[in-house]
Amino acid sequence: MLITNYEKLNQLEDRSQKITRRDFVSHLDGRRDSFLLSAPLSASPDGKHTLFVYLHGMGATYREPYGDPGKFLVAEEIQRAYPYSVFISLNYRSPASWGEASALSDISQNIDETMLAYPTSEIVLLGCSMGGCTVLNYAACAPDAIKAKLKGIVSVESAGDLAVLFDKTSARIVKQAMVIMLKGTPKDNLKAYQEASFFHNIDGFPKQTRVAVVSAKKDSTVPAVMQKQIVERLQALNVKSRLIEIDTNHGLPEPAVFIDAIKFTLSKDGA
Repeated sequence: MLITNYEKLNQLEDRSQKITRRDFVSHLDGRRDSFLLSAPLSASPDGKHTLFVYLHGMGATYREPYGDPGKFLVAEEIQRAYPYSVFISLNYRSPASWGEASALSDISQNIDETMLAYPTSEIVLLGCSMGGCTVLNYAACAPDAIKAKLKGIVSVESAGDLAVLFDKTSARIVKQAMVIMLKGTPKDNLKAYQEASFFHNIDGFPKQTRVAVVSAKKDSTVPAVMQKQIVERLQALNVKSRLIEIDTNHGLPEPAVFIDAIKFTLSKDGA
């Protein structure tokens, strides 16, 4: 069910995109939530679109890829590079959902409802930190109809195993949020951590999907070795993947990093 109560966001009025808030009621449990949608900048010649789906990091909201004026305008820069695209940024439940089952259900619902409004030829998932972890696991667990359109993934500063992340992260706030959302530590509730972890569900990953993994060399929140492990596991499955290293600490990269990664995921060559 999609509630036709769209609200233009005052903070984004001067942007080049037509940005709306879409309110919805979850098919899973009736919970009300919202996501942001940026319409294409140009009409697609064939009437079909690339759909970019963005999942924010822990503690943020769907506003993350829209940034502050003059800084980190991820959504805007991506659509300038791909003017026929649709861009949606999802709340996927709480600011610290860690991609648990109800969050994954809402992601699928938001994607399906967007594709009804905008016929979609291919989907690219984007996510940073918690969102980077979730886009990988979602791809492995998504409905078949969505997997079939999933062309690429850009996973930034992510981990394939949340139980290992719990042990390795230097950020106490990350541990605290995982304990709350996943109902304990890995020792208390390992099953919840496994169900939300990409490596536990990797056998379901769609092999045609190309993956760019962005790794911050100075990251202690999600250590860089964890991104290298993701690429190694993907390459072992013969999934086209690329590690992009940036010389920064943990945080949202500049738009140029996302665009470089997207170019790899949408490439039609064998590289």
